[in-house]
Amino acid sequence: LRSRQGGLSRRLLKVVSYYSLTTPPYKLVDALEPYMSKRTVELHWEYNNAAQVWNHHFFWESMQPEGGGLPEGGVLQQIEKDFGSFTNFREEFIRSALQLLGSGWVWLVLKRNETKLSVVHTQNAIFPLAFGDIPIINLDLCMLTT
Repeated sequence: LRSRQGGLSRRLLKVVSYYSLTTPPYKLVDALEPYMSKRTVELHWEYNNAAQVWNHHFFWESMQPEGGGLPEGGVLQQIEKDFGSFTNFREEFIRSALQLLGSGWVWLVLKRNETKLSVVHTQNAIFPLAFGDIPIINLDLCMLTT
């Protein structure tokens, strides 16, 4: 376990040294209200812990004002194939979020070896690429989220 954690830390440092936070495609002030408060957006954006850079980059790029709704095309088809329905996927995603204690992330990932979508959660700054999974969406469950 220790050698795996050590390898994971080195991978995190390599990824973090490559990525940096970019400006989101909308104003940080209040563009995401009422879904995210100005304070929550500020805390997220200013929480530039090196181990969270990649996760947050992925998180911010996946959102947009007036976004949301059902996925379309191939993503929806794959969700329906692997979970039975979008409702089943949504319930599993929520269940995974409720099981996570402390700070972390919930992810919809493509399990590369299984070529199947799966919901996983990770503690703190761990990200699915470290395990060979391909992230599709993520949900930030850091303790600072309000």
